[in-house]
Amino acid sequence: DHQMAAVLGIGLITMGEDVGSEMALRAFDHLLHYCELPVKRAVPLALAVLNISNPDFTIIDQLSRLSHDPDADMSQNALIALGVVSAGTNNSRVAGLLRQLSEFYSKEASHVFCVRIAQGLLHMGKGLMTINPFHSDKLLMNGPALAGVLVLLHSCLDLKNTLLDKSHYLLYYLTCAMNPRMLITVDEDIAWRPV
Repeated sequence: DHQMAAVLGIGLITMGEDVGSEMALRAFDHLLHYCELPVKRAVPLALAVLNISNPDFTIIDQLSRLSHDPDADMSQNALIALGVVSAGTNNSRVAGLLRQLSEFYSKEASHVFCVRIAQGLLHMGKGLMTINPFHSDKLLMNGPALAGVLVLLHSCLDLKNTLLDKSHYLLYYLTCAMNPRMLITVDEDIAWRPV
């Protein structure tokens, strides 16, 4: 369990910088090839930490491959990670992938539930919300927003006993991270102003 949390820690350490993220991607590739199964199960979640609400093509491609993994925990984590990476973007490519995965896993209830969570995150606020904890071109980070995302990702380390059991209310911690992706103009009395 502590190794799984350490894999998430790699993503947390490097999430704000581009060079560190590239190095972390290489490290995750090595973890997928050479490590034990519990460590591999945390890699999709760590990839999600690196790209919260930022559906990069290479990350989506890798998560799509991992979502077809024969290990159920790995594929479920990849499904949730797809939702976190694409949260609030309405990305059509990810939407198509999730529709295909919904048909692919139609006989497995826990996988379908994970796909529904990912679809809900993808279409969050009809594309007008985000869970990205960074502001001002990665100059500022919202700590409570990151904590809300981390609660979800840590609960995914043991999906069978948390989200897929009786603790599905842990999804509500994501509300700490939700922010509008639109500009709202107000006057000096904080009253809405059309511009």
